[in-house]
Amino acid sequence: LEMSAMAEKMETSDRGLSLQEMQQKAGPVLVAVAEAIMQVDDVARLVYRKGCAAWEWAQPYHPDELVPVFIGILLVFFGGTFAVLIQAIEAARLFGFNKVYTAVKALSLEFANARQAYEHDDKVDTNKDGVADVTLLDKKQLAARKVGVILRAVDPQQLATALEGLTQAWIAIIATLRIKFAQAITLGTSIGNMLHLYLTPFILRVAKPLVPREYARWLPVLSQYSFRYVGVSIAFWLTRIVSALFMGMKGAELFTIGLAQYLIRHKNLSTNVFDSGSPALSAGFAVLALFGAYWQISRNFSLPFPLNVLLLPLSIAERVLMFAVGSKGLPSAPPAEA
Repeated sequence: LEMSAMAEKMETSDRGLSLQEMQQKAGPVLVAVAEAIMQVDDVARLVYRKGCAAWEWAQPYHPDELVPVFIGILLVFFGGTFAVLIQAIEAARLFGFNKVYTAVKALSLEFANARQAYEHDDKVDTNKDGVADVTLLDKKQLAARKVGVILRAVDPQQLATALEGLTQAWIAIIATLRIKFAQAITLGTSIGNMLHLYLTPFILRVAKPLVPREYARWLPVLSQYSFRYVGVSIAFWLTRIVSALFMGMKGAELFTIGLAQYLIRHKNLSTNVFDSGSPALSAGFAVLALFGAYWQISRNFSLPFPLNVLLLPLSIAERVLMFAVGSKGLPSAPPAEA
C-alpha cells in the first residue's frame, strides 16, 4: 500500500510538473497572440471609423442607393478571385445571418471585456510605488498573470455559446460549399491521385536518401496530400474561370441597372435611355461583363497593388475556405509503391 501511494504521488507530481511546464511554455505564446489580436483589432476599429466618416460624408449623394452598383463592380472585377468566399457568404445567408451575427456579437463582447481587463491590469500598482506590477515580472510570470486576467474577465458560458454558434455556422457553410463544388473537388482529387500514382515513386526514390530514416515514412503521406492540393487547386482554377464569366454578367447587370435607376431617380438621366432591351443598356452590360472576366483571367485572378494589400484578409479567407472545402472528405488516394 505504501509503495502504491508513493507511486501515485510521483505520478501526480509528474502530471503537475508536466502541466506547469506546458503552462510556462504556452503562456508567452498566448500573450503574444493576444497582443497581436489587439493590434489587429485597433486597425479594424480605425478602418471602421474611417468608413463611417466616409459614409457620413457621402450622405448628400444617397450612397445607400448605390449599394447595388458597388456590389456589381466587386462581382465584375473580383467575382472569380473570391469565388469560394462569395459562395460562403451566400451559404451563411441561407444558414441565417442573424445566428452568425448574434454569435459574433457575443464573441466581440467577451473580447472587449477581456481587453479592458487586460489593459487595466497593465496599470495596476498594488504597493503604490509608482511602478506598474507587470513591469516587475519576467516573461513567464507575466504570461501566467495575463492568462489569469483573461480567464477571470471572460464569461465561460457566453463564450461557449458564441463559439458553438460559430462552429455550427462553419459546419453548415463548409457542407454547402462541398455540395456546390463537388464536381471541382472530384475532378481535382482525380488529378491529384493520378499525379500521386505516377510521380510519388520517383519522388521517393530521390528524396529518401536525403531524409533521415525515421522521417522517411512521412514522405508518401506528404506527397499524397501535396498532389491532392495541387489537383484541387487546378480544378478550382478552372471553376474560377466559369465563376468569373457568371459573376461578371451578374455584376454587370447589377451595375448597369442600379446606376441607371439611380440617375433616373435623381433626374440626371432620361427614363427612355436605359429602357429594357435598349442598345445602350445591352452594350454597357456586354462590355462590362466581358472586360471584367478578361481582366481577372488575364491576371490569373491575382490582385494588383495596392488591392493585394488592402484585400489581404479576403485573400486569406479565400485560401482557408478553399483548403477546408478541398482537403476533407476526399476519396482516398491509391497506394503508391515505395
